[in-house]
Amino acid sequence: MNFPLPIDVATIKSQNDSLLFVFLFSTFDEAEQFHTSFMDNSDLKLDLLENDKKEISFRLFSESNSVGVVVPTKRTFENNKTLSLISDENYKDYLYITFGYKTEQQVLYNQQYSYPVFLNYLPFE
Repeated sequence: MNFPLPIDVATIKSQNDSLLFVFLFSTFDEAEQFHTSFMDNSDLKLDLLENDKKEISFRLFSESNSVGVVVPTKRTFENNKTLSLISDENYKDYLYITFGYKTEQQVLYNQQYSYPVFLNYLPFE
């Protein structure tokens, strides 16, 4: 499969108290291309991998088409308070991924294309 790769991941608390992981691309067209190439409403798994500097990488895997992507970030639980909501029991059933892009001022995404995701946190040991 040939599709653009995400360059970052934003964590956003939505208005309905869900936690969104927005996989960000350079343009709206790239986000749409990834969405149509990668997604098929299949079982998705999202791993949060912590390195020795406590920085989080996001690994998204689709079991039905055996494709995955890893997006390293500089985010930590200390510098991104929204990310720390993954340990809140009130959010464990309200975790979603979606795709978008970032302008200078804001993250833009289509919440209509949000998919529930099972989250697995793998701390550095």
